[in-house]
Parts: sequence; structure tokens; C-alpha cells
Amino acid sequence: MARLLRISGLYTAIVFLLGFAMGALRIFFLAPVIGDLAAVAVEIPIMLAFSALVAARVVRLSAPLSIGDGIEIGLFSFLFLQIAESLLAGLFGPYVFVDNMLVYWSDLTPPRLLGLFGQALFALLPLFHILRSHRHER
Repeated sequence: MARLLRISGLYTAIVFLLGFAMGALRIFFLAPVIGDLAAVAVEIPIMLAFSALVAARVVRLSAPLSIGDGIEIGLFSFLFLQIAESLLAGLFGPYVFVDNMLVYWSDLTPPRLLGLFGQALFALLPLFHILRSHRHER
């Protein structure tokens, strides 16, 4: 379990760093020009492409991993991402951590729903790479 937590933490931390920069660009430069939903729609493919590269590398370096490991890594990574975003918003935003979690999950606007969909795909990427590596081993 500790190994899977480390793998998840590494995957999430690397992707979160780029996500922080991309989020700042989206919020301050892109969204004012094209709107929130379109800005999120532009950001998600970039983040998912980067996430796929990171997931492939982490899975390759951490092999062997089972399908169950991939599911757990995805769940832990999703949880870590939610915590990191809420902590960051609590530090720089108008809400403390718990309030930010409540606001985030109660205000599911189209941009947030699209972002949540992207985060779910982020969580599935390690599993996809594990399944791919298992298929190539046969």
C-alpha cells in the first residue's frame, strides 16, 4: 500500500505542477477572452496529454503493477489531486479547505463538470498504461 501511495503521490505532484501553471494561464489570460467553458476545453487535452506521458513513465518505472494496483493508483491520485486543489484554493482563494471542498462539489457548473471529467480521465491513465503493458507482455 505504501508503494502505491508513493507512486500516486509522484504522479499527482508532477501533473499538479503543470496544472498549476496551466490553471493560472487559463484563469488570467484565456478565460477572459474565450470564456470559462472554452478555456477549460482548451486546457484539458493539454493536461491529459502531459498526464498520459507522466503516467506511462511512472508505470514503466514502477513495474510490475497489477490491474488492481492501477485502480488503486488512480483512486489515490484522484483523491490527492482533490486535496491539493482544495489546499491551494484554501491558501490563495476566499475559502478555507473544507469550505472550498463544499463549494467545489456543490457548484457543478459546466466548466467544473468538464474539469471533473478531465480529472477522472487523469485518474484512469495509470490503469490504461498498466493494461497496455499487460497486453504487450502476452
